[in-house]
Amino acid sequence: MPSSLLFGLAASLSLAVPAYAGFQVQCFSRLFDERLDPIVNPGKLSGHVHVISGGNGFAATMDFDRARASTCTTCNVRDDLSNYWTPKMYFHAQNGSFLPVPIVGDNQYGNMGGMVIYYNDNRGDVPTDTIHPFPPNFRMLAGNPFKRNVTTDEAGQAVHMKCLGDGGNVNYPGFPLRKCSGGIRAEVVMPSCWDGVNVDSPDHKAHVAYPVGAVEGGRCPPTHPKRLFSMFYEVTYSTEVFQDMWPGSGSGSGQPFVLSSGDPVGTGFHADFLNGWDVAVLANAAASCQNTLTPNGNRCQPGYTGADKVLRHMTDQGEAFACKLPSVSGERPNDVLDTLLGCNPLTDTEAAARAPTSASTSPSTPTPTSTTLANVPLPGGGSFTDTTPLNFSYIGCAADDPAARTFAAGSKWVALADMTVQKCIAFCRSSGNYAFAGVEWGSECFCGNALPADRAPAPGAVNKCVKPCNGDGEQTCGGGGAMSLYKACGAAQECVNQPVLRRRRGLLFA
Repeated sequence: MPSSLLFGLAASLSLAVPAYAGFQVQCFSRLFDERLDPIVNPGKLSGHVHVISGGNGFAATMDFDRARASTCTTCNVRDDLSNYWTPKMYFHAQNGSFLPVPIVGDNQYGNMGGMVIYYNDNRGDVPTDTIHPFPPNFRMLAGNPFKRNVTTDEAGQAVHMKCLGDGGNVNYPGFPLRKCSGGIRAEVVMPSCWDGVNVDSPDHKAHVAYPVGAVEGGRCPPTHPKRLFSMFYEVTYSTEVFQDMWPGSGSGSGQPFVLSSGDPVGTGFHADFLNGWDVAVLANAAASCQNTLTPNGNRCQPGYTGADKVLRHMTDQGEAFACKLPSVSGERPNDVLDTLLGCNPLTDTEAAARAPTSASTSPSTPTPTSTTLANVPLPGGGSFTDTTPLNFSYIGCAADDPAARTFAAGSKWVALADMTVQKCIAFCRSSGNYAFAGVEWGSECFCGNALPADRAPAPGAVNKCVKPCNGDGEQTCGGGGAMSLYKACGAAQECVNQPVLRRRRGLLFA
């Protein structure tokens, strides 16, 4: 395996992208994990398992019309019926078996976590460039599933793994050769320059390109003059649940994670995109989503509630969790496996990875379905820590938005590598006796005195508060865009935690 070449340091869990330039598509869940890839292997089972989010029109063979015919999406922008997919990750146990690594949001109640796609306006030193919407039938991919080495070219820089938690939030070109207490976040930057003619190409890459000299900014090359949104994928894997199962000392070449393609290095991570946008909506966003900060937040963010908001039709988390597809292959990629599905032996060179394996078969086309809440067990307010001895009580899982924070004016926040609920409460107390203390994404703490009504926890509502605290894996510290929220108890009121309600078969249970 290669040495752990670093691509750079990240100061926090937040993207180093201005909040005013673009928007996020939050895919709360996944359609399924399946051996399908309608871009690379149309009409067949693909060579390895992918985790797939987006519209439920997804199929082995599909076009723009099928995508737009989706009846639901696992993502939060209803006008975006695109599909987004990346390879699945497994833990390679010492007995030779492969255990599926959960994505943040997966839990024992049937939830399937998703991914975040940032649509960034990265025009850099060419602010007058027009950002074009993706045309019908547009598709592309980034990364190379056969790659097993480290390169520093643009394509190499576009794919990396981030070690979260006490790993220092460092970017690695492949799997970190160390334990990451906050998990591993796989990140991919998609090409953002288009030739303006072709919606696809034989290798699904030649019709697009990265800007000259940089993957996220700079000028588009003359061969690909049309600027697109720069899409940035994030998929966060809860690798920390395997901390005690690492072979040997858990360092060096013994790192145990592999991709479904048989990649034990991680440099073969990749991402696919198949357009399903309402073209007019995306065109409006492309024209409107630069310098969009207002006193009420970023009007291009899906959670913005002002009358001047750009993205108007949203999918709530309950709908997103309920949007599922039945298996096409009949395989069970989330079971413990003896071998990786698709006949993918572990390979550490590109030549070995490209060696022929068993032929793909032709699958049936799934019928788009949307399961109901009655059939999909969903969590309620997330687990909590009893802090009533500190005179704070748990009130639920509250929504947050990095571009329009729940606690804004006069608030305080801190990020700690060893965050716990108690440390967050202590910080909020010492910083000004704040009424609310919210922990988010395992390491972040937010303090405020006023909770907007549209961000208040709803008992039994579906949420994303599933991330273990970096300082205590037994505690829950929110999730992506979600805070585990605690409130100071008043002198005249009883200090009581809100019950954790879970939705099962359409009913709420404590």
